[in-house]
Amino acid sequence: SLGVGSHALQVVATDSLGQDSTWTKVFSINYPDESGTIISLSVSDFTITKGGTAPISGQVLHDSVDTCSLRWSTADASESGLGLPIGEDGSFDLELSNIQDNTTLSLWSVCGVWTESSFLATTTITVIEAIEEGCTDPSASNYDEAAEEDDG
Repeated sequence: SLGVGSHALQVVATDSLGQDSTWTKVFSINYPDESGTIISLSVSDFTITKGGTAPISGQVLHDSVDTCSLRWSTADASESGLGLPIGEDGSFDLELSNIQDNTTLSLWSVCGVWTESSFLATTTITVIEAIEEGCTDPSASNYDEAAEEDDG
């Protein structure tokens, strides 16, 4: 069987008088076209309260999802990161919890049967301080000195 690359075919035909005729054809076999790798995220940024949770879901898109790998990191996922399972349809879920500081989550996917392609997606997680709710009326019996917003 012929592989990918340049090949030459030569046919030699001999007639009844013993004379040869030669025909030569050079041709190439190329890799089939593949789509590029894409990561589609449910959200591109989050705002959560300190210590909160950031549920992230998405989908890796490629002609051959079964060839894809996915890594995530709060640093550079293309250099280091943790593997994340991908469903047969390319879907994935990740839940980060107890987030204390603003962070950027990187997701890096590499796919390909014949031609490897990659994609880096990021989502920004912004952490805000929780607003303490309670009674802000100092003359009330249930007054809460730490309350920043009256809960009614």
